[in-house]
Amino acid sequence: MDTRLSGTRLRTGGGGFGGNDGLNGSHERMPDDFFSLYLRHAPTMEVPRAFHFWAAMSLLAASVADRVWLEKLKTPLPPNLYVILLGPSAVGKGTAIDVATKFATPRMNLYAGSTTAPALIDYMAAGASRPDGTRTVENSRVWLVMSELAKNIGSGEVADDFIKFLTDYYTPSVVPRRKGTRTHGQRVLHGHCLNWLAGTVPEWFRRALGPDVIEGGFMPRSLVVRGGYAKARVYEPEYPSDYLTLVAHLRERVEELADVRGEFSFAPDAKDTDRAWYLTRDIPPGREPWAYREHDLVLKLAMLLALSDGPSLVIQQLHIVGAQRLLKQVNRNLSDLVSLASTSPRTQAVHAALDYVKSFGRVTHSQLLKMLTNRGLGNADTMKREIRPTLLQTRQVRTDSTPRGGVVYVWAGRRRLSATSEPEPDDLAGPEPTDTE
Repeated sequence: MDTRLSGTRLRTGGGGFGGNDGLNGSHERMPDDFFSLYLRHAPTMEVPRAFHFWAAMSLLAASVADRVWLEKLKTPLPPNLYVILLGPSAVGKGTAIDVATKFATPRMNLYAGSTTAPALIDYMAAGASRPDGTRTVENSRVWLVMSELAKNIGSGEVADDFIKFLTDYYTPSVVPRRKGTRTHGQRVLHGHCLNWLAGTVPEWFRRALGPDVIEGGFMPRSLVVRGGYAKARVYEPEYPSDYLTLVAHLRERVEELADVRGEFSFAPDAKDTDRAWYLTRDIPPGREPWAYREHDLVLKLAMLLALSDGPSLVIQQLHIVGAQRLLKQVNRNLSDLVSLASTSPRTQAVHAALDYVKSFGRVTHSQLLKMLTNRGLGNADTMKREIRPTLLQTRQVRTDSTPRGGVVYVWAGRRRLSATSEPEPDDLAGPEPTDTE
């Protein structure tokens, strides 16, 4: 069996997940698994297909919350996930999230939008007061959805506190969790379970998440899915002819999953495959924080893949293999994420400029400066003194002149600036931009 998210589609073969990928229109029958159905229903557009897939994974996790679990170390391990869609502005993060959240049900307890750690704790601990002063908690299980973290939690101390809260409350607890403040008093969470689906741009990722967060407890608990602009343009989204049927069926599946309860078990060959992977996998130096949490993520993904096939609580070998491959694909970004968090502001601005010029092939000086200014990455002074010379030093961009003597940046596409390098400017700057461009 071959299960992997490759490029823009989930590929399957040799059984499982309906026996076909359900995406190329060549299937003889509608695939049975949730993810193939979901990807088939998602319109053909410029949104990275991987964003749709992982938004669906978060939806499925929110559907079951902690009502299903696998016992590990004599403790229930539920399939809750933290999923972050990471990509440039207007790449489709919010669209993928909106497509997923339209399937939300009241039982998922969707909380979409901005919040702070104290406000979310208040929400999760809310409930009817009893005569003895205690509360019946109503909102301890939450599907937290944030389409743009720069707007939803900001940066600085507020964002830092929120990330610490998510790290602390990632693992559901059967023991009541207490949180006390001078202004709000005691808040007690009973049986909390958080699923988090978020989108953000690399610039926020660098500003809000320093190397200590990237390499610490938060990132190893998260699945960061990177996506970029589509190469092919799509004027209008294309929906499958059976779109309404697919939506109705997906809604029915989500409702059914909300009623599934119980403990997962392994099929014998699945247990053997899981054990062999755990004992023989490579752990590169510096990857220990991720490596020691990888197994939990594999088990969570395997449970969700099993539920995608149907309401069975048995993890088969194909689910373990599929989970291992999905995690391996996501983890290919780890070195880039660590580098992103450790880049200087100048290097980050140069990377943003490179991506911008590459996307359009040819941009004017004023267009490039406006983009950098809007993202808080530079101004006219830093553009002239630092960003422009370093950008040209990469030799991926050259300058050209407009008929009126202005400067145009043209994609040349050669050597890439490393994440931590700070090359010295040279004399490749070409014509100097003027203030009137």
